[in-house]
Amino acid sequence: MRYRWVALVLVVIAGAPLSSIAYASVKPGAQCSKLSATIVSGGYKFTCIKSGKKLIWGKQVIQPATPVITPISQSPMSPSTPTPSPTPTPVKSQAPVQPVPNTTVDTCQTSPTTKRSTGTSTPIDSEIPAVGPAGRFVYRYVDEKLQRKSANGTWMNVDNRCASLFDPIRVAAFNSIQKLTRGESLSKVTIIEHFAPNFPTTISSPIKAQVADFFKIMSPILDHNMTLDLVLVTEKDQPFIETELPKLIDPNLYNLGILSAYTNLNSFYERSGTGGGTAGYQSNKGSSYYLGHTASFATMDTYWPGVATHESTHVIQFFLAGGYGESGPEGTANSKWVGHLIEGSANTVGLLTAFPNIGWYSDEMDRLLQRSIPSATGWLPMNTEDDALAMIKAIEVRTSEQSNNFSYMAGQIVWEYFIGTYGFSKFVELFKNVPRTANFNENLKSTIGIDKLTFYKSAAPYLLANWKRLSL
Repeated sequence: MRYRWVALVLVVIAGAPLSSIAYASVKPGAQCSKLSATIVSGGYKFTCIKSGKKLIWGKQVIQPATPVITPISQSPMSPSTPTPSPTPTPVKSQAPVQPVPNTTVDTCQTSPTTKRSTGTSTPIDSEIPAVGPAGRFVYRYVDEKLQRKSANGTWMNVDNRCASLFDPIRVAAFNSIQKLTRGESLSKVTIIEHFAPNFPTTISSPIKAQVADFFKIMSPILDHNMTLDLVLVTEKDQPFIETELPKLIDPNLYNLGILSAYTNLNSFYERSGTGGGTAGYQSNKGSSYYLGHTASFATMDTYWPGVATHESTHVIQFFLAGGYGESGPEGTANSKWVGHLIEGSANTVGLLTAFPNIGWYSDEMDRLLQRSIPSATGWLPMNTEDDALAMIKAIEVRTSEQSNNFSYMAGQIVWEYFIGTYGFSKFVELFKNVPRTANFNENLKSTIGIDKLTFYKSAAPYLLANWKRLSL
């Protein structure tokens, strides 16, 4: 969807290794000829794995640890509390910022009795995730932790894969968020709840917990206090929508037409199957808002943890920027905002904060992009770095169904690259620089010391590599 002013809407949305040899100029995803063959290049071990019908090189740090697999028994649901440190005070850069080291650190545990990881970023057989009725992975909250259901019906609260199995940029982005200091309380954020009568408590409870936890993480980066109106409605709450909602949020900032799809399970599943929301900052009121919606019959089977944190990221974006401000249309020379900055980065940060381990986070990033790739056929090719550059330029604006969709899905890869390369502190600084700079191009130069085109060119290979990996 296209967003006006400060309105932001989400319609939700291996084998055993052989002997190793030294080898030069090997790239992950390149074709190999012998399944399970291994080579060593540049400090990394590459194993020939099967992806679809092809054999390709998969990368990992040499000698990864053996992980522990911890299945857990079923128990009642309760909210989640991930625990990730103070973001340094941003300092303006007049010269290009040195990217943060893309070091890969194994955080998995070792045990001589557990099954060894397959050597790829794909879950082992016992942890392949179950898929729910709306086509999403299935989660729930137990003992203040997020759990994911495996295809064999086991609920897991850990992931067995080592960080070394994922791209170093992805790991660096994940670690950049996890290392933030999580406040003990919402010292700078006041959350005021406005829950309509028909909103299911099984859904409002995790949303409430996720939003609170998100702002405990983000509170230390805020320069001043925030008031957030958290509003939750369903298709059965028309009296509340007509009388109470306009008092809280400017009606020009939301469109709840999607509620008409929340009348039966089939249409609900066709329109994301999880609900969605709108979030932003009302500069005239000096307050932030998150308007969430779902079907009155929604259950945890239809809940997706990425929604609440996506919308909460929108709150942070526009609060740090002081609102939308004076800006030209998306993608124009005078624009301070572009589509992939708004939606792509909200996907990235939303998923980084929603999921407690690199494996589940990576699975969600991959699934969102992979399911969207077929819709690019006939719109934009994706074979070269120039094609990836053209994609990033195209999703600056959201004037078509494809450009809107990929502002989320391709945009999330671009902003994962940004955070993984420059760190989350620079992401925060970028939004604080919105009112201080004339446009998005000048903002990038002020924040990381390079202009928009240079940044796009540096991110294009990463987008292309992920696209090709998920297209195999």
